[in-house]
Amino acid sequence: MTLTYPCNTTAGIQYSINERYKSLTLIVGLDDRSTAELIKVTIEGDGRALKTVGAEINRPQNVTVDMASVRKLAIKSFGECGDSDKILLALADATLHS
Repeated sequence: MTLTYPCNTTAGIQYSINERYKSLTLIVGLDDRSTAELIKVTIEGDGRALKTVGAEINRPQNVTVDMASVRKLAIKSFGECGDSDKILLALADATLHS
C-alpha cells in the first residue's frame, strides 16, 4: 500500500507505538504524478530526528530506522512547494518490526 501526503506535513503524521518495536522500514519517494522537486522527509522518535532522507521522483529510497525505546513516531516532510498540490510524498510498504 502506498500513502500520499501533501509536500509539507510540518505537523507530521504521528503514531503512538509505546516502545513495542525495534525498527521501521519503508520506501520513501514522490508520487509519479508529482512535479520533480526534492522533498526532505524526517522520521522522528519522541520529538527527536532519527533519520532524514530526500524524496525524489523516480528515485524511491529504502529506509530503515531504529525504533528501540520510541514511544511516539512522527513522519514529517519539508520542501519548497508552497501550497502546491502537484507534489505528493509517497510512503510505501511501511512496516514496524518487533
